[in-house]
Amino acid sequence: MQIIQKIRDKGAAIVIVVIALSLIGFILMDANLGMSRTAGGEQGTLGKVNGQKIDKQELEDKVKMYGEQYQVKGAQMNMLRQQVWEQMVRTKVEEAEYEKLGITFSPKELTSLIFSEDAPYVLKQAFTDKETGQYDLAKVQQWWTTAKKWKGEQRQQVESQIVEPTTEEALRNKYSGLLAASAYYPGWLKEKEAAEAKAFASISYVSVPYNVIADSTIKVTDEDINNYVSKHKAKYQQEGGRQVAYVSFSTNPSAADSADVFKAVGDLKANFAADSNVQAFLSRNSSQRNYDDAWMPRSVITGAQKDTLVQLPVGTVYGPYVDGSSAILAKLVKTRMLGDSIKCRHILIGTVDRETGEQLTPDSIAKQRADSIEMAIRGGASFDELETRLSTDKVAHKEKDAHPQAR
Repeated sequence: MQIIQKIRDKGAAIVIVVIALSLIGFILMDANLGMSRTAGGEQGTLGKVNGQKIDKQELEDKVKMYGEQYQVKGAQMNMLRQQVWEQMVRTKVEEAEYEKLGITFSPKELTSLIFSEDAPYVLKQAFTDKETGQYDLAKVQQWWTTAKKWKGEQRQQVESQIVEPTTEEALRNKYSGLLAASAYYPGWLKEKEAAEAKAFASISYVSVPYNVIADSTIKVTDEDINNYVSKHKAKYQQEGGRQVAYVSFSTNPSAADSADVFKAVGDLKANFAADSNVQAFLSRNSSQRNYDDAWMPRSVITGAQKDTLVQLPVGTVYGPYVDGSSAILAKLVKTRMLGDSIKCRHILIGTVDRETGEQLTPDSIAKQRADSIEMAIRGGASFDELETRLSTDKVAHKEKDAHPQAR
């Protein structure tokens, strides 16, 4: 800390002197620069860009033209002069690049652009039909033919307001398009590729495809194979194998097993029929199917034996029988008829044999016979007896239950 303090104390005067000299030098430099600008202005040159002069009069003429065109006055003129100056500098820089790359904009291209929908805004504003909104090419051609003959100030206005801006924009678009389509190719890569091209060697060789040589002409001995394998051991290396011995036992029941199960289930049949508590009986005998104390419509009962089961008398046990992989004892506990259910029987008087199509009885006779049967039943005749004797239905004496329920 003491050393830093000594430097501050002794060096303070030196620092002040250096700052003062720097300020004096800056002021003198600015004065010289102002004198140079004044001298240049007197000579008519404001500056140079890549060796090309920017004329003072040219700047003032453009400032005046744009000022009158856009009605710029007062303090805004300084801003306009700065913008015109920057535009002239940019144009000089761009022109140098265009010349390097050979980018041009010919008078023919200018004429083609003026007579197109991409014409300069000034022309489109002046020659667009207000009623149709279309760019009037006929009027433009007529004006352009006359404008090319103008001289003096009129010609200068056409050049400065139309030709020069249009040319600059077209050249700038060409340059931008060239940059967008270009690829960066550094010098070191060019040198590297040139060196690699020189490093290539030209060789001559003869190729004989193996498939043109007959297999019978080539003799491969066991020694050749052993030598090749010994040189490429890693390629033919294999992991150690294992041998596993096992015995399999089928879990499917044998015929004797099935017989034993059927006998065991059959032995429960009498007790199942006598026991009034179905749920307790199933639990006591370890049934794999739980007892569901709910009414089941015939339509939801599954299994191949359902038609037989719903016809059993209440309390009857049926089985054992096979349902899937199980031996089943089924007991009809109770049945009931719902309010919208019906129990019906019929006596069918057939008129045509369903199998052969042969007519059995004319329709008129069949109707008379049906009417006679109805009168007999109403008179007290036995329905079952008449059904057995007169019905032509092959499935006789069978009740037709529309919506039975059982459990």
